[in-house]
Amino acid sequence: MLNSLILLAVLHAWLCKAQITHSIHLDNGTLQGLQCPNSKAYGYLSIPYAEPPIGDLRLAAPSPFKGSYNGSYTNTAPSCFQFGTNFLESGNVSEDCLYLDIWTPFDGTNASDLPVKVWIYGGGNTAGGTSDPAYDGCNSAADAVHVSVGYRLGPLGGLALPSAGIGGNYHIQDILLGLQWVQTNIAAFGGDKDKVLLFGQSAGADNSFVIATLPQAPSLIKATILESGGGEDDQTVEGQQSYMEAFVAALNCSSSDGSCIRSKSAQDMNQALTKLPNDPKVDGSSTLIGPNKNRWHALVDCDIVPAQPADVGVKVPTIYGSTTQESTLFVFPLAPGFDPKKYSQAIYDEYLVRNFGPFASEVNATYPASAYNESGEGIYNVMVQVDTDSGYKCPAFRGLQAAAKNGVAVWTYSWGQAPTCDWYNLIPNAPLFLKAFGACHTSEVPYVFGNTEMLAAPNGTCSLSKAEKNLSSTIVRSWNNMAANANPGFWWPQFTFNNTLGINVENATVTAGVVDYSSCEFWGRINAQIRQNVTAVAYEPTCSGKGSNSTVGNGNSTSTTGAPKPHITTSLASRRIKPDVLPVYQLLFGLGVALLFL
Repeated sequence: MLNSLILLAVLHAWLCKAQITHSIHLDNGTLQGLQCPNSKAYGYLSIPYAEPPIGDLRLAAPSPFKGSYNGSYTNTAPSCFQFGTNFLESGNVSEDCLYLDIWTPFDGTNASDLPVKVWIYGGGNTAGGTSDPAYDGCNSAADAVHVSVGYRLGPLGGLALPSAGIGGNYHIQDILLGLQWVQTNIAAFGGDKDKVLLFGQSAGADNSFVIATLPQAPSLIKATILESGGGEDDQTVEGQQSYMEAFVAALNCSSSDGSCIRSKSAQDMNQALTKLPNDPKVDGSSTLIGPNKNRWHALVDCDIVPAQPADVGVKVPTIYGSTTQESTLFVFPLAPGFDPKKYSQAIYDEYLVRNFGPFASEVNATYPASAYNESGEGIYNVMVQVDTDSGYKCPAFRGLQAAAKNGVAVWTYSWGQAPTCDWYNLIPNAPLFLKAFGACHTSEVPYVFGNTEMLAAPNGTCSLSKAEKNLSSTIVRSWNNMAANANPGFWWPQFTFNNTLGINVENATVTAGVVDYSSCEFWGRINAQIRQNVTAVAYEPTCSGKGSNSTVGNGNSTSTTGAPKPHITTSLASRRIKPDVLPVYQLLFGLGVALLFL
């Protein structure tokens, strides 16, 4: 009996500990958070940083939150509306989605001056959200404040029709307003507003890259880390008008009728997208990627994004990196019967023609399938390599070179470590998939977040190895260093214009040395040839009479200085579809259909 009472007392104490709350006091109220169950951190979830982007604020610049903070902030916010398939819409989504999640160490006070890490999730700017369990910040907040920002997706975040009074780039403006909120309030959570790292993966890295090139970037962030994204060209508002007009026509609205467009529901918009050409068609017998149809990335508009980001370059110290097998995530599931050996030369030929047009033969000569024919999987292997190099590695190299040339400190990594656990809860826990994916797109995420137990989150049972946990600790510490010092650490060599030093990660080990960017000389030459075949208006904005310094957060955007006409170069990644992990996984394993998001 006594033993039973003791056991009950211990259990009660543990449950009480798991429910310990903690309060943060801001000028406009008090937020009560909850202790993380397995780490020494508190979480404050669903903190509004903007007024809900509905009603008059729909398809408009975000407006700062005007209410008060009083109550418990312990439940996850809905994700912003997801665009794509009915399956993607089945989760907890809403247009009222502009919230922050913040995690802070136990001992964080307003005098702590801790580094701050602001996370921007990926998802092709059509999917993703702060509530994804893979992005839980409890373990990332051991010695830093961790912030995750929700932002609008699809046409709600990226529709741009000046004739209808719809300026676009709302997703970028959302993130900017979130960063402004951090500047104003993060000290109360123990963070230092002058030690802010902006980091993201895939589309989150693309968005972070754009923000890091803006004139106001140094006043909002100290550094950036771009995981499998950034360095690419963005299209202009002018260059996207034909598609935007076709989209609103599918809504049964005219391109000048903002009231009609704003009256359409998110479901209406999702349905309208299905009526538009979706080239290329992706299935097991067609090409993998094609000309860029992702209409919802940032657009060069001479205002919010005043000039081509790839030409401007980042304005703060930055880490660029990619994984060694980015595109196994996209190529493997398209193989008939999940058998890479069933890819044919005809599929590779079609893939090359649709991606590289008149330069297909040159790419084929440089990347012959015969040179990649390990285990009889030459076509599969070469498609993975072409897509990884052209879409991820070499855009990063371009960004590194631009920054180094401008005198901005940059570092790089090549990630070759494959998790030994399934790291997303939509990946089948099967050796077939884990082995095939290898160090693919997103494979660094669990290490970056310090999430090494209970994989796949939130209810998994797999733990990474001791060596992997040590690797994760090294990476988390380096990301913290970037926030605190704008430098990952003395042991990580800096990239310069004349060398490609960085770190290589494989076998749960970090090795400083040369990062192999040798293939990027070829892709630079291909880019130079492609530039001669690109319509200038698609990438070169007409900025006459427009400005470059935007004010975000008051429902309007204003500008004060003229933007110079940039010299435009075009990366291959601007012509390709870059899918992101969430929509791909959900479609592959939820619906059994392979679809690459725009």
